[in-house]
Amino acid sequence: MASSSSSGGFVTAPHVPPPGVTADNPADVLAHMELVTVTLAGDPRRPMEEAFGDFIVTTNWYATVGADYGVGTATHLAKVALSDTFATPPSGTDVETLIMKRIADGTLPSPYAPNHDVLYVVYLPDASSLDSPPVAGVHSWLVSPGGTPIATLAMVQNTPWEGKDITTSIASHEIMEAATDPYGDGYKGRPKEDPCDPPSRFLATTGEVGDLCEGSNVTEGGFTLQRIWSNSAATSGDPCIPAPAGELIANVSPAPSHTQSVPRGGSLTFKLTGWSSAPTAPWTINAVTEHLDWPTFEPAPILSQSTIDNGGEATLTLSVPASAMPTSIATVFVISTAPGVYGSWPVSIEAE
Repeated sequence: MASSSSSGGFVTAPHVPPPGVTADNPADVLAHMELVTVTLAGDPRRPMEEAFGDFIVTTNWYATVGADYGVGTATHLAKVALSDTFATPPSGTDVETLIMKRIADGTLPSPYAPNHDVLYVVYLPDASSLDSPPVAGVHSWLVSPGGTPIATLAMVQNTPWEGKDITTSIASHEIMEAATDPYGDGYKGRPKEDPCDPPSRFLATTGEVGDLCEGSNVTEGGFTLQRIWSNSAATSGDPCIPAPAGELIANVSPAPSHTQSVPRGGSLTFKLTGWSSAPTAPWTINAVTEHLDWPTFEPAPILSQSTIDNGGEATLTLSVPASAMPTSIATVFVISTAPGVYGSWPVSIEAE
């Protein structure tokens, strides 16, 4: 049932405070990113990928989504078409090794002074072994022979069935995650409450700023760009920016709201309360498992119903298999969808 005031006016249903991402080292971001677009031999999308590199550093999107985190201006430092290719689908380590070789021989711009915030974006024909399970994009960092992080690396999958929009959405996701968390100590959700942080400033997941808005895109200049999590926007409405004009916010609020420990072989049921920023018809909810935390397990989410409205209630049951590793975490995003509506909220459990 929708919530309303005693005078009959609409009231947004009560919900937990908006969460946020935090950083172990807030200064460790690419404040002035220097983008290097790297393509491999035989890449038919090279012109588009290079044009995208020129475009993204000038966008309102880039200036907007990085502002919360100290990510400022950016430049497209270079476009490098390598003659290299891979005989088999490459691992992340294979790609890192190749990039270090091409830095050493001068084919790629050096990440050392005067360059400091270099991000190499490598477009690959097949990323099936970049991670397990396979991923469409991933970012990491390069380490000098002395063991010091020297630059950030993003890898973007290209496969025959993907179009331009999917490629640029993935690339924008990885570029902003690399800029805000270049060396693993930057901005991300925290699966457990940090006693140094207020309770509203952490998420029930270790997802980064792109993961937390995955599946929601905007278009600028003819390119598709993924929306990105914003702490400041979360306090007033939709945390995924840029937000479409006139967007109606609809979401769920879980109780308990933070990561819960569950015995292996057991399960836990969360109460979900629907809430919206304005009157709207019931919207659809789905539970989607995201493998953002490692080690992880399949929590087999079960929703009690497929729709919810403002003030309405549903339940989400998550299970821990007996075979799960102790302290491993699984995260499920409850996705709210309807015409003109997008909302997402993470719910996590930890195996005892």
